[in-house]
Amino acid sequence: MNILHLSDLHFNQESAGADIRKKWETIYHMVEYYRKQFRLDAVAVTGDLTCHGAMAEFELTYRYLEQLEKISKVPRQQFWICAGNHDADTPAAGSSFSHYETFYREFFPKGQFPAVAAPDGVYGFHILHTSSQTSLEDFDHAVLPEKDLPALLSSCTKFPTNILLIHHQAEVLRNPEALDCLQGKINLVLSGHLHARQPRIYTFHGLLQENGMAVTPHLPQIPSGFQILQLSHGKLQNLVPCLIG
Repeated sequence: MNILHLSDLHFNQESAGADIRKKWETIYHMVEYYRKQFRLDAVAVTGDLTCHGAMAEFELTYRYLEQLEKISKVPRQQFWICAGNHDADTPAAGSSFSHYETFYREFFPKGQFPAVAAPDGVYGFHILHTSSQTSLEDFDHAVLPEKDLPALLSSCTKFPTNILLIHHQAEVLRNPEALDCLQGKINLVLSGHLHARQPRIYTFHGLLQENGMAVTPHLPQIPSGFQILQLSHGKLQNLVPCLIG
């Protein structure tokens, strides 16, 4: 099972020109190269698709992910996307995610498959949105919605291997104890938000986590990149960091 994991795309309607096109042309070339080395089974995008949650930014997101679908040869229904704090409608903290929800319905008009069948088994994918606000003061406002956990735990029983997408790294969750009930049910948690200099694998509250690099970091000195995860029978076997430029 090979997962192309991107995070923190941060499309910005105010800088939608040559720099974005050049970066994504590089991403497409890299994805095409790796796709020829080994098949890609799924694409995971762990939030912050945009900078300000504006519809123009989601339109950019749609356009570039649509092209990524063609390059990666991964079917649309096997893309897995969660919202990040920057995907709320700004500038008001605590505002709705209506533009994100519109983008999501348009990008997945036929819905998503709940699982991917790979040569080494069946993998279930699950999404929990950890973001409820966006502002400079509350960019780390992150919780696991406990009302959604029973349904998640029930659906996990359908698949031998389960992967959870959240935006924030688990350490900043305001209710990390909510992770306790996922032990033994979730094989891997994918997240972003941190704009890490390299992908990080670690265990938190008994869960294996992978925190990915940002496609568009907030500081120019932070490397831009994504990663490819290779799993076998539910176990992480290899992680391929992919630096952009």
